[in-house]
Amino acid sequence: MENTTTSARDAEKQFSELVEAWKSNHESSDYDPVPFLTDCAKLFEEETIEFHKGDPDPFDERHPEYAQPGCVFGKLLVSLSKSHDFMDKLTSSYFRVTTNPKNPSQITLASARFLLAALPGLEPHTLFKEKEWLIKLLSEWVTDADEPLRTYATGLLVGAIEPQKTSNDEYIRMISILLKRLWNHVRPGKFPESECDGSTFKVDSSIGVKTSSQSRSQKRKLSNSSDAPKLKRIFSEKPHTSTHSPAPNGEMHFTSDYYDNDLSNSSWSEQMPAMIGCSYSLEPPLHSEVCQRFILDFLKCLGEYQDLLSIFLELKALELINIYIKEKKFDGLLIFKALEFLASLLCHNKVATEFIELNGIQNLLSVQRPSMGSTGVSLCIYYLAYKKDAMERACQLPARILSDLVKYALWLLECSHETGRSHAALFFSFSFSFRVILQLFDKMSGLRCLMNMISMSKIIINVLDDNYDPDEDANRLFMRQTTRTVCAALKKYFEAHLQIKVCSAQKSIPKSKERHTIVESVSKYKPMVSSREQFFENLEVLGEISVTDASFRSMSNWLPVLNFYRLDGIALMVKVIDIACDWVTYTGQIEVIRSALDVLAVVTLLPSPQLTLCKHHTLNKKFTGISIMLDIAKGGTLFAVEGETQKSALAVIVNCVRDYATDHRKSTPGPQDTPRSKSSQSKTEKREMVWKYVQYNNGISVLLSLLVINQPALHADEVRYFACKALLGLSNYKPIAQIMSKLPFFIGGQVQSVAREPVLHYKKRLHTKFCKCMGALLEKVSGRPMNLELDLDAIRISHIVSETHMQYENKEVLQMIHNHLVWSKLHNAAEILARDACLFADNQKSILSTPKSRPRAASSGISEHRNNGSGDASSSVNRRISFTRGSHALGDTPTSSHIINIPNQSTSRRHLKGKSDPLSAYNGSNGQQRFKLSQNGIVSVKPKPLICRSKEPPSPPTLNSIIEENFKHQHAQCRNPVATVPEFSLFSQHRCPDPRYRVEASTNVMKRLVSREGICPRWGGIGGEVCDRQLVYSRYKPGYVFKGSEDRKVPFCSVAFMPGDEQIVLGDYQGDVVIHNLYSAEDQVIQGVAGMPISALQPSRNGDSILVTAESIWANNCSLHSLGTQLEHKFTFEDIDHAEFSKLHQDKIIGTKEHKATVYDVNTGSALDTFEREDMCCYYKENRATFSPDDKLILSDGLLWDVRKPHTLPIHKFDQFNTTISGVFHPNGLQVVINSEVWDLRNYHLLHTIPALDQCNLTFNSGGTIIYAVRTKDTYTSEEQNINKSLMSAFRTFDALEYKQLAFNAVRHQIYDLAVDSKDCSVAIVETLAQDEEWREPAMSVCRFYEVGMTRGDEDDEDVESHFDDEDNESDGDGSSISGSSNGDDGSSQGEDHDLDRLSDMLRDDNDNSSGDDISFDIIDSSSDWQTTDDEEWAA
Repeated sequence: MENTTTSARDAEKQFSELVEAWKSNHESSDYDPVPFLTDCAKLFEEETIEFHKGDPDPFDERHPEYAQPGCVFGKLLVSLSKSHDFMDKLTSSYFRVTTNPKNPSQITLASARFLLAALPGLEPHTLFKEKEWLIKLLSEWVTDADEPLRTYATGLLVGAIEPQKTSNDEYIRMISILLKRLWNHVRPGKFPESECDGSTFKVDSSIGVKTSSQSRSQKRKLSNSSDAPKLKRIFSEKPHTSTHSPAPNGEMHFTSDYYDNDLSNSSWSEQMPAMIGCSYSLEPPLHSEVCQRFILDFLKCLGEYQDLLSIFLELKALELINIYIKEKKFDGLLIFKALEFLASLLCHNKVATEFIELNGIQNLLSVQRPSMGSTGVSLCIYYLAYKKDAMERACQLPARILSDLVKYALWLLECSHETGRSHAALFFSFSFSFRVILQLFDKMSGLRCLMNMISMSKIIINVLDDNYDPDEDANRLFMRQTTRTVCAALKKYFEAHLQIKVCSAQKSIPKSKERHTIVESVSKYKPMVSSREQFFENLEVLGEISVTDASFRSMSNWLPVLNFYRLDGIALMVKVIDIACDWVTYTGQIEVIRSALDVLAVVTLLPSPQLTLCKHHTLNKKFTGISIMLDIAKGGTLFAVEGETQKSALAVIVNCVRDYATDHRKSTPGPQDTPRSKSSQSKTEKREMVWKYVQYNNGISVLLSLLVINQPALHADEVRYFACKALLGLSNYKPIAQIMSKLPFFIGGQVQSVAREPVLHYKKRLHTKFCKCMGALLEKVSGRPMNLELDLDAIRISHIVSETHMQYENKEVLQMIHNHLVWSKLHNAAEILARDACLFADNQKSILSTPKSRPRAASSGISEHRNNGSGDASSSVNRRISFTRGSHALGDTPTSSHIINIPNQSTSRRHLKGKSDPLSAYNGSNGQQRFKLSQNGIVSVKPKPLICRSKEPPSPPTLNSIIEENFKHQHAQCRNPVATVPEFSLFSQHRCPDPRYRVEASTNVMKRLVSREGICPRWGGIGGEVCDRQLVYSRYKPGYVFKGSEDRKVPFCSVAFMPGDEQIVLGDYQGDVVIHNLYSAEDQVIQGVAGMPISALQPSRNGDSILVTAESIWANNCSLHSLGTQLEHKFTFEDIDHAEFSKLHQDKIIGTKEHKATVYDVNTGSALDTFEREDMCCYYKENRATFSPDDKLILSDGLLWDVRKPHTLPIHKFDQFNTTISGVFHPNGLQVVINSEVWDLRNYHLLHTIPALDQCNLTFNSGGTIIYAVRTKDTYTSEEQNINKSLMSAFRTFDALEYKQLAFNAVRHQIYDLAVDSKDCSVAIVETLAQDEEWREPAMSVCRFYEVGMTRGDEDDEDVESHFDDEDNESDGDGSSISGSSNGDDGSSQGEDHDLDRLSDMLRDDNDNSSGDDISFDIIDSSSDWQTTDDEEWAA
C-alpha cells in the first residue's frame, strides 16, 4: 500500500512538473509541445498497464479513481481534469495543425496519442460538445489517414458517435472500410481496401497466448471483488428479470472439456496476455492488436442498430468474430472487445439464430476462464437468453453442450467481476422458463451459487458494522443493482417451479374440483409463459390444495423450496427487504422488494418456512418478517403506495395464516395413533403461533383498512380480495374471531358497502370471488350462515325471526276480506261472507275500521272459541292461524304430511273438478306444503330450508304467505326480537316486549323513588341504578365562570380540582399556576412554575404535592411540586412527555417518553424501573403510560406490563385500531379502554366497540360509573380540526358500566381540558373564547363550571349568552360562588323543572352515600340506545 501511495505521489509530481513547464513555455513562438505530449502519453500508458494488472471489471465504465480508489492512473486523470487551459489548447489548437491527413504533423500525432491515452478519465460527450469540426476531422482521419493517426482517430471517435445526427450512408461507408480493415488484420487479402494505405504493422507472432488452465480457487470468491462496475447495458437498455433454482448440497467441480489446460504454475508474464491483454502501448509503430481493438470498439457502438445490420451481414461479421473466439493467438483484451461487438449484434433475432447455427455457443464455451474474455461471454449468453427463439434452438443442442453451458454460467456466478456475475444471473433469469435449463441448474447446485451473490455481498455484511455508511460507499449503486438482479432471478426460478408444480397438481385433482384456469404443460425445450395474474392464480391453486387435500403429499417434498429453506434463504430475503426499504433514492427499490416478496410467496406455501417469518431476521433485530410484510401491505414503508408490492406482501400473509388440512384417513385406535396425534397437536400450535404474531403486529387493523381502499384503483380489487383471504385465515383462531365479531366493520354495515360493487367494473369476476370469500368470513365470525346484504346484528335478528312461533286469528283475515268487499261495492258477497263466517255474532256494528286497541288474545292452547254458529264454516272461521318455529336451522326438509285440512265438501268438490289446491302451486312443484291447518284452528307454517330457497322457482303468493311476510317484517323491526312472542294481530302493530325481571325497576322515575323507600329493592328494582344515572348525568347546567384577574390576559389550558373541591388549580400558556378558591373567590398566582404551556395538572389526594406536565413544540417538562403557601419545586423528570401518579397509594410516578415508560419514586425522584419493548410497541402518537387501579399493572403503548417484572416480556399486547390514543384502565380494574375499544383484562376479549369514543380523552367520575369524553385539539391536525370542529367543542357523557351515551353537551367553543370534582356535583371545563390564527393558540379562554343533574331554563340561556358577550359580562365577573349562583337559578326555576332539579339532588346524594360497588346485568341489551327524554315524560 505504501509503494502504491509513493508511486502515485511520484507520478502526480512528474505530471505536475510537466504541466508547469508547459504553462511557462507554451506561449513562446518557438515552443515545441511534441516532447511534452509524448512524455505525458508515455506516463499515462504506463499507468494504464498498471491499472489493468489489478484486473478491473472490463464493463466498468466509471472513472478509474472510483473503480480502483487510490490507483495512480486515477490520480493522474484527476490532475488532468484540473488543467483546463491545457485541455482547451490541446483540443482547439494542436489538432488544427494538420490539414493533410496523408501527411500529419508530429504535434497532431502526439496530441491524438495523449488524448486517447487519457480518454478513460474524460467525458467524451463533454469533450466533443459544440465541436463539430473536430468530429468531422476525426472522421476524415479514420477513412483517409495513415497509421497511426487513423487508429488514434478511430479510438477518439468512439465517444462522439451519434447515429441520430449522422446519415446512415456515412456510417455504412465507415463500417465497410473498418470491417475490411479488420479482416485484413486477421486474414490479409480477404477484403482488400480500395485504397492502399502504406502503413506498416508490427505483427508479433509470439503474441499468441497459450491457453492453459488455472486453479479454480483463485479470484473465484465473491468477497474478493471489491469493485462494483457500472452495468450500462444490463440495467438500462435491456429488460432484466431473473430466477434461480435450488440445488443439492455440496461444492461444484467444473471439468469442462473447454477448460483443460493448466496455468497454475505459469508466471504472470505468461498469463497476462490471456488474462488482461498486453496491447496498451500507443507508441508508433502500433501493434496490430491495438488497431483491431479500437476498430472493434467503434463497430460495437453501431452493431445494435437495425438500419446498419445489412452491412455487417454482407461483410460476414459473425465469421470474423468466430475467428477471434476460436483461435488462440489473440490476447484476452482483444477477445473481450470481439465479444462486446458480438453482444451488440445479438440484439437482432436473425443474428442470434445464425450464431447458434454456426456453433457459436460451442465457440463461446472455449473462451478461457478466468480472463477478460470470459466476462465478455457472460454478456453474450445473457443476450442469447433474452431472445426466446434463439434460446429455444439452443435448448435443442446436445445434452453435453447444454451441461457445459450451465456449468460455465455457474462459474460466472462466482467470478471476480461484478458484471460477469450479474450477466450470468440475468442469463438464468431468462432461461429458467426452459425446463431443461432449470433441471440442469438444480442438478448442479445452482441455487447455492445464486444466493451467495447476495449473502456474501458487502451490502449485507457491511451493514452489520455500526460505522458503515452506505451512502459513503462508492460501490453501493452496483451492489444494489446486483441485489436487484439476483432477486429477479430467484423470482423467475420459483415462478417456473410453481408452474410445474401446478401442472402436476391439477392432474391429480378430479375435474369436478377444478375451479381455476388449467395450466398446460409444455415441452422442456420450449419456454413456459406465465403472466403476473397467472402467478397469483397458481399460488391460489396450490394454497387451496394444501387446505382441502391433506393427502397431496408432494407439497411436503417440494425440493426447490426445501433447499431454499435449508440454505436460510427466507432470512436472507427478509434482510434484503428490510435493507431495500431504506433505498429511497434508488429507482429499483420497488422491484427488489417485489421480487423478494414473490419468492417468499412461493416458499411460504409450505408450513415449515412460515415460522421463520416469526423470528427477528432484520439487521437491527427490531422487526420480524411478519411485521415487515404487514408494514409493506399497508403502504407504510414506501413513499408511495404500490399495488403490486401490496399484493405480493398480502400473498405471503395469506399463506402464513392459512389453516392447512389435516389427514383424516381412518386408522384403528391404538398406541400407533399417539405420534400422529402429537404431530397434529404440534402443527396446531405452530399455526396458532403464526396467527398470534400476525395479531401482535396489528394484522387485524391493517387488513381491515385494506378492505375499504379505493386507491390505487387499478389494484384495489385485488388488494381487497387478498386482505379478505388473510382475514378468513385469521378467523380460524377463536380469539381473533371474537375480536372481529365486535368490530364496527362487521356490525355497522360496512361489509355491505364494500361488497356492493367492485372498484373497477370490468373486474366483476374478481369481485364475485371477493364476495364469496367475504361470505365465508362473516360465517366464521358470526357462526351462522351469512347474507352479504345483512350485518352481524341483522343476521342475528333474521335468525331469531326465522325461528319465531307466529299465531293470529283466522277471523281477522275474514274481517279484512269483508272490508275489502264492501270497499269494492260487492255488498252481496260481503253479506254472505259476514253471515257464513259469523263476523257480527258478537258485535253487530260495522267493523270497516280497525279498532284503536284490542285486548291480547289468549294463548294458543285455549280451545274455547266464541262461536254462535255451528258446522264447518263456523268452526273454521274461529280457528287461529300460527306459524310454527322454523326448523331450517336443523336441516329438516318439508314432508308431504304438511297439508291443509279443508272441509270435506270443498275437498270433494275440488277433486271432482280435477283442480289442485292453490297452495300447492305456491309450495313448489313437488307438492310439499308449508301451511298446515290443524283441527283446533291453528295454521302452522314450516319455513323452507336455506339450501332449498335458491333452487325453487318463484311461485305466486297466497294470502297466508303475504300475512306471514308481513308479520316477519314487523317482528324484524323489534329492538329485542325473541323467538316466543304473543299473538299477532292484523289490526295492531307488533312489538316484542323489552326483557324485564319481575323485580326490574320501573322506567318511571317516581315509581322508582317510591319503591326504593322500603328495604328492598335497593334501586327501585333491577336496572334502577342505570336509569338513575341516565336521568342525572344527562343534564348539565352552566354555572359559574372564572376568567382570572383583569390584569392577566393569559389563556388557561388545563384545570384540576384540589382535594376537598373548595379550590381549583389552573395552568396557563406562560407556565404559571393559578389557584382559585371557589367560595371566597380569592386567587393565588404562582409564576414561573414551567417555562411553557402547562398541559396537565394532577394534585395528590392528600393535597401535599402537585404534578405539573408542560408541553411545547421544542421540548416537554414534567415536575413535582409540594403544596403550601407557595409551590416548592421538588423534582424535575428529564426527557419525559407526560407523568401521572400511581392510583392506589400514590407513592410512585410513571412518566412516558414516546414508547418508553419509566417509574419514579415520589420521595426521591429516582427512576425505579423502565418498561420498554421496541419490537412490540404500537407507537401511539399520544402514548400515556398509566397504572391500574391496584398499581399492579401498567398500560403503555398498547402493552400490558406486570409492575413486579419490568425486565420480562409484556403480559399482553392489545390489538391496535388507532394511531393516537394509547388507552386507560377502567376504575373497576377489569377492563381497559383504548380509544373506542373496551377490552376484558381477564381473557383479553374485545367486549365493546364504542365509535363515539373515537379519538377522545376520557375522564372517569369518582365512582367510576360515568365517563366524560372530550376530543381535544392535540388529537387532530389543523385540517381535521375544521372537519371535527363541532365534536371538539362538546363533551359527552357515557355510562361506564353499559357504555351507552347519556348526553351530548355542546359548549360553543373548543375544549382544552375537563375536570370532575370528587362529589360529582360540578364539572370544570377550560373553553377557548378566541383563537390566534397566526400562532394557533387561544388568545383568551375561561374556566366554566357545569352543575351535574340540573336543567337549564330560558333565563339561564340568556345568562349563558351574556357570558360570551364582551359588552355585558358583569354578572359573570363578580366572583360569585357556585352555591350562590345555584341558589339563584333554583329560585328562578318553576313547575316541573324545579321538581326535577330537586329529584336530581336526591338521586345524586344517594349515589354519593353508596359504596360504589355497581352491578351490571347481562339481560340489559347493550346494543340499544337510551332515549334521554323518557324519564322527563314519565316524571311529568
